[in-house]
Parts: sequence; structure tokens; C-alpha cells
Amino acid sequence: WYWGYEYPDHGDFAFDSLMLSDDERGDQPRLLATDTAMVVPVDTTVRIIVTAADVLHAFALPAFGLKMDAVPGRLNETWFKAEKTGTYYGQCSELCGIRHAFMPIRIEVVSKADFALWVEEAQSEYAEIYNADAMVASAELQDAQRH
Repeated sequence: WYWGYEYPDHGDFAFDSLMLSDDERGDQPRLLATDTAMVVPVDTTVRIIVTAADVLHAFALPAFGLKMDAVPGRLNETWFKAEKTGTYYGQCSELCGIRHAFMPIRIEVVSKADFALWVEEAQSEYAEIYNADAMVASAELQDAQRH
């Protein structure tokens, strides 16, 4: 279980966010530490569209009073506006299966200037991963169509 994030309005890149083990987490809180964070600019309304690929999940960020169900085959929309920079944590708040306790959410709220810099870096770093995944999916589709 994990969360995936897409930024279609900022270069169309995407990445997954996985929980870190106790050995990897450094000073991040236990069971909330992630390898990547959703990064957003401060004082900006952020639109979130939530869905699920498998079972019911719930995207919950208590610091922003936010909880949105993630339902397979359905898009649910919500928004939030962070007024202070910092790191914020959330979790899946739906009992979704054996890995439920391992779906943390980490949000990094940064200045608008820092967000612009992060987007530049992320477009390069994550677009390569996103495009490679798309090429694999395309190759699998072509292979399936031949058989």
C-alpha cells in the first residue's frame, strides 16, 4: 500500500510515496516517514483528486481538517490551503487491509519560490520515471494486442 502523486499542471510528472523503515526514517516520526513527500506552495489553494486502484482508502490530513475517501473507479475532489510552511503528516484512515498501517502521507509546504525550484527538479527526476512506466505499459499493451 502506498500513495501516488501526480502534478498535471506542473509538467505532468508523477511519483509514489512509500513508508520508510525504522532504520531509514532518520528524524521523521515512526510509521509516518516517507521516501518522498507531496510538495505544495504556501498560501495557495491546492486541489486534490483522490481515487484508489484496489480497495477503499481515505486520504486524511488532520492539520488541514481534510479527509477524503479514495474509492476504486471513482474520482473524489477536495482542496486545502496551507498558511504556514512546514512538514505535515497524515495517514490512510480507512481500514483497508493488512498494510493499512503503512500508508503515511507527508506534505512539505514551502515558499512559492522554493516550490518553483522543486517543480523544475521534479520535472526532470520524476518525468523520467513516469515516462519509463508509460513505455512499459505501452509495450505490455502492444504485446497483448499481438496475441
